[in-house]
Amino acid sequence: MNGVFWLVSLLIAGVIFGQWLIIQLEQWRFSRLARDQISLAVVFGSLGQGKSLLFSWLVNRLGNTYTNFWHRKKDNQILKLDFLNVRGKCQIPTERAYYFVDEVNLSFRGVEYQKNQRLYPGIEDFCALARHFDKTVFFSVQRPNQL
Repeated sequence: MNGVFWLVSLLIAGVIFGQWLIIQLEQWRFSRLARDQISLAVVFGSLGQGKSLLFSWLVNRLGNTYTNFWHRKKDNQILKLDFLNVRGKCQIPTERAYYFVDEVNLSFRGVEYQKNQRLYPGIEDFCALARHFDKTVFFSVQRPNQL
């Protein structure tokens, strides 16, 4: 009976360790994907689906991040919309960077195209050319047509 207990315990520990290992591998693969192979991403989902949680997780794993939401990571910086605007007043940072724009509808309305073009004329160009600026831009929206 004692041998069966140890065998079952060993199997359970192996399953738990195997699942933990798979989760760690998938997280590593996802952060590598976000770091190396994405230049522009739009994450959309309804309220409470984990968009901000995903962004916080990525901010913790990527270096040189700029966010429009508060994050306690020490080297995280505040994202000014001019950093996304090739015609803006601020100089776009020259080093590799990751921009996280959470809740896009708070910054600009997707249905007011002319107003957005007047206020932020270079954001569209920047997003189209983000990879040439060595930037990765992540947007979070609640509806696919908001951006």
